[in-house]
Amino acid sequence: MTLGHYAPDGSTRVTLTDGGGSAAGAGGATTTIGSVEGTQVTYTDKSGTVTSGGAAQTIAASNSSRTGFLIQNQSTGDLWIRDGATAAATQPSVLLPAGSYYEYPSTGVPTTLISLFGATTGQAFAAREW
Repeated sequence: MTLGHYAPDGSTRVTLTDGGGSAAGAGGATTTIGSVEGTQVTYTDKSGTVTSGGAAQTIAASNSSRTGFLIQNQSTGDLWIRDGATAAATQPSVLLPAGSYYEYPSTGVPTTLISLFGATTGQAFAAREW
């Protein structure tokens, strides 16, 4: 099934196909159900390193305009993130193993602070807020 692709004009075109690869609709014709204009966002770089191993740090302050947030652990050790409270190396903080990536779902982006915990000073991470 084809769910969508970007068209040359920057919009997203949606085409539904059946399991055999032919387009859904009468006689196998393509049925256009709509399009969505492409959306561009400007992000703020929140990347950095753990400033004091074994202590949580705020990597993004509360932001009522936040519509997206992602983070990638670029270190060789585990990192933990938590929104709305101080992160720690335990639940309910979210574990980010070395090399992993997390992006908040568009329907659940927190506007509260986002905290990070790493055991070792200097652990690197890349993060973006929009």
